Amino acid sequence: MEESAALAQLARRLEEVVNDLRGLPVDVERLVDSELVRQRISQAAASATELRAMQPVGQAGTERDERSTRRENLDALERGMRMRTIVHADMLDKPLLAARIRQLHAAGDLHRVVDEPIQQMVIFDRTVAFLRIVPVAHSPERW
Repeated sequence: MEESAALAQLARRLEEVVNDLRGLPVDVERLVDSELVRQRISQAAASATELRAMQPVGQAGTERDERSTRRENLDALERGMRMRTIVHADMLDKPLLAARIRQLHAAGDLHRVVDEPIQQMVIFDRTVAFLRIVPVAHSPERW
């Protein structure tokens, strides 16, 4: 009987929270310029205290770009940002990406590796999200 009362109380509280959230405004902006997307992500990252991300494949870019973004992530971790990242298992097959994951994990980015299809997404402070409208090219074809 006690468990039933606790569940009923939880259900009421969840209903209250959902009702509170229904009134929140949501802004959606579609960005098609990759450079503008990178700039907006950098702006959000500069002041964020938490990053949650899903990465189906490694970044399409040069090794120099990879080193630069890795350094930015390490700097963010050093200043106290909490990072939680889900990566696809295929990323571990690429030595440069696997080394990145190991280094970021050692610095505090907690990783979960999955073998199911995932879509690239980055969320800052649970309030600003970046996701692709079109799936990442060359992502694992397990849809």
